[in-house]
Amino acid sequence: MSKNRIVAIFITVAIAILGVFIFLTFRPVKTVTDTAEITEIERLMVKNIETDYPATPREVVKLYNRYLLAIYNADTTDDQIRQLLDKQRSLYDEELLSVNPFDNNYSGIIAETAEYKKEGRTIVNTTVGGSDEVIYKQFEGRSYALIDASYFMRSNGGNFSKTYETYMLRKDVEGKWRILGFAKA
Repeated sequence: MSKNRIVAIFITVAIAILGVFIFLTFRPVKTVTDTAEITEIERLMVKNIETDYPATPREVVKLYNRYLLAIYNADTTDDQIRQLLDKQRSLYDEELLSVNPFDNNYSGIIAETAEYKKEGRTIVNTTVGGSDEVIYKQFEGRSYALIDASYFMRSNGGNFSKTYETYMLRKDVEGKWRILGFAKA
C-alpha cells in the first residue's frame, strides 16, 4: 500500500470516530418522563402533591381515586403500595389521619387487595360527581364539602356491581380541601 493511501484511511477512520463521538455527546438523552411508557403508578409515585395540590373538592377525590385504582388494580409491590398510600394519605384531613394511623391503613389495604385478587375483583371505573353536585356547608367557621363518587367493579365470571361513596372534605388552614371522611351512600 502506498503512503498516501494509508494516510487517507487513517484520516477517514479518525473522522468517523470523531463523528461518533460528537453524535453520542450531543444527542438528546431521553428520560423516563419523556417516554410514553411511564406507567400511571410511576406518575403517581413521583407526583408532588403539595406543590400541585388539587384546587377543588372534586379534583381531590378524583386524585384520591387514581391512587385507589393504582393500589387495588395493578400488580404493585408492598413497597409501591406503601409509597402510593403515603401519597394518598396526604389528601387526608389531620383529624382523619389521627384516627387512622398509617400501619392500620396499610394492613387493611393489604388484606383488602389480597381479597380482591382472590375474588378476581377489579375496579373498572370511578366517577366523581360534577362540580355542580358538590354541596358546600359552613360549620363553626370552617368550610366543608360533600361529593359523591361511584365505583364500577367486575368480579370473576363477569359479574358487575356498582358502589357509591360520599366524601366529606374540609378546608385546612392553608385553604386546601382535605378528605375528612367517607361512607357508603
